[in-house]
Parts: sequence; C-alpha cells; structure tokens
Amino acid sequence: MVRVQGAVEVERTVEETFDYAADWRNEVDWNELAITVEKVTPGPIGQGTRFKGTYRQYGDLDLVIAEYQRPGRQVLHGESKAMRMVVTKTFTPGQGGATMHKQIEMEFKGVMKLAGPLMGGVVQRQLDTLNAAFKRAIEGPQGAAALEEVRQRA
Repeated sequence: MVRVQGAVEVERTVEETFDYAADWRNEVDWNELAITVEKVTPGPIGQGTRFKGTYRQYGDLDLVIAEYQRPGRQVLHGESKAMRMVVTKTFTPGQGGATMHKQIEMEFKGVMKLAGPLMGGVVQRQLDTLNAAFKRAIEGPQGAAALEEVRQRA
C-alpha cells in the first residue's frame, strides 16, 4: 500500500475549490495523466456519482464519489486493472482563499504489485506536480469557466 499526502492553497473560496475538485471531468484541464474523464451517472454531482477515466500509467479507471460533504470533505474510490485507490480531500479556509488537503492511498495489483513498495516516491512527486497544476487551472480561465458551469447547473 502506498500512502501520500499534500496540500495546495488556491485563490478561490472553499466552496469553489470543493466544487471544482468534485467534478473529476475537470482533471483533463490540469492532470497530465488524465486523457479523458466522463461522468456516467445522471443528475448533480454528489455521493454515488460515477466517472470513467482513461489515465496514462494507470489505464481505465472506474471512479465513484463515496463521500460528499460540501464544502469540507470528499472521498473518491477508484479501480483499474493495475490498482485500487482512495482519494480523500478536505477543504479549509486559507490565506486569501482555500486550502485543499489531499491523501491518496493506492494498492497495486498484478505485476504492478511488485513495484508497489518503490512507487511511493513516484506517486508523491506526481501529487506535488499535480497540486501545482490544479492551482494554475482553478485560478486561471479554465477554472473560471468550469465554476461558471457549476453555478449554472445549481
């Protein structure tokens, strides 16, 4: 089992940061590993919402929001042929905006299981890089457009 964590401060409200992070379709805007992410359940985003994504290194991922406590906490479960993961995000007020704290737990399967103990450093570096990309995206024009879509759906 690999467990990594990190945090990023953004110049958005806690609610905006939560909403942007909860919609996993936004990952293609900032996650260099995300090729496609689609929402596969109807209705608003909340507990039980499912997404299907294709990611470099991890393949096709089935994702489900297991916990959705707006605006403070969300937990996502994901599974592919190569691994299972749990992503826990908590959101708190920060200086000039919000802080998103993220913990990722990954359990590798099959051949990848052999590399599992060595993957902690790789996954931590990926998380640090992705947190910086998340900040750029949510604070930029893509984040503004995505947040406007959330407001229109509400």
